[in-house]
Amino acid sequence: MNNIQIGIVDDHQLFSNALATLVNKDQNFEVKFIAEGGKELRAKIVSTDDLPEIILMDINLIDSTGIEETKWLNKNYPDIKVIALSMESSNKTIFKMLKAGACGYLLKDMSPDQFIQALNIVLEKGFYHSEIVSSALLKSINLEDNIELKDHERVFLEHVCTDKTYKEIAAEMYLSPKTIDKYRESLFKKFQVKSRTALALFSIKKGYVDLATL
Repeated sequence: MNNIQIGIVDDHQLFSNALATLVNKDQNFEVKFIAEGGKELRAKIVSTDDLPEIILMDINLIDSTGIEETKWLNKNYPDIKVIALSMESSNKTIFKMLKAGACGYLLKDMSPDQFIQALNIVLEKGFYHSEIVSSALLKSINLEDNIELKDHERVFLEHVCTDKTYKEIAAEMYLSPKTIDKYRESLFKKFQVKSRTALALFSIKKGYVDLATL
């Protein structure tokens, strides 16, 4: 079994090298490249046919921002899972990264064990968010108007707020994965988001999903 390839985008060389050492110590992961900024990241991505499965993205880069690079990756390479890894914990920044398409937001002061666990959860479920970050994000969400949802969309949202994969959701709803993909993309547009994490949090915040019933 091949190791999961990881890309690191961070302009602090000491930190990125230490992070690469941590990742490479785990038998399931391997760092494919380290990039200091957006220009270097894009050059490395377009020059390889063997794309990394996960990119760890800092917020502040030498020539760009993690938000802009996440948007670019989400648009051009949607299969790559972007995880924000930053010291910045403001509600506004967390919200912007998740809305840009990040599937998780990790703080750099988390423990190594928590970090590796988060990588595995992203691979298994497609997204990861800690309770602290989820709480902070919910406070920054402000949808002015209620969104009209169809019955099947409400059912889909209830599943999204669990740890089920999209494949498992399709099986439980007796639908094809392609139909589930259409539901997801439609709701992304309605909620103006680009990640499962943000979609789930929006649904809870606006009362479309009651966690007590799950």
